[in-house]
Amino acid sequence: MKYRAFLCAILFFGIRAFAQQTPVQVSAFLNPPYSLALYEYGMPGSTLLQVQLLLTDLTKNQYPVKLRLIVEGVGITIKTKATFLPQPIPLSGGTPYILTAEDLQPYFSLENLDLLGISKRDYQRLGMLPEGFYRFTIQVLDYYRSSVV
Repeated sequence: MKYRAFLCAILFFGIRAFAQQTPVQVSAFLNPPYSLALYEYGMPGSTLLQVQLLLTDLTKNQYPVKLRLIVEGVGITIKTKATFLPQPIPLSGGTPYILTAEDLQPYFSLENLDLLGISKRDYQRLGMLPEGFYRFTIQVLDYYRSSVV
């Protein structure tokens, strides 16, 4: 009986410790004039999208992360390819990290995006997304495990 209780305690605490994630707060600001041409959000000097990351775990020093960009509209979803491996973003606990358009450029590059509901050929032909409303989502992922933090 003691062994069962001990085994249960190890499993409970082991799973609980393994499931912990490092929380990162994301503040993203989409500024007008809004563009349907995704590449414009990553153009040098652009202020269309501003992103700030904050690692809330003050004990972490140099925690590498990457982003996942998701753009969703009616019948269209565009997101960062799962195989895309950008440079790691090194976060330090309690220190805000601000991403510039130059930092975000690879995430808006067509070669690093999966397009659903619109073909790459149509997007390239139009040079932009079709008219409509779109929601931008930015997720922060652990750089090595690709799990959302």
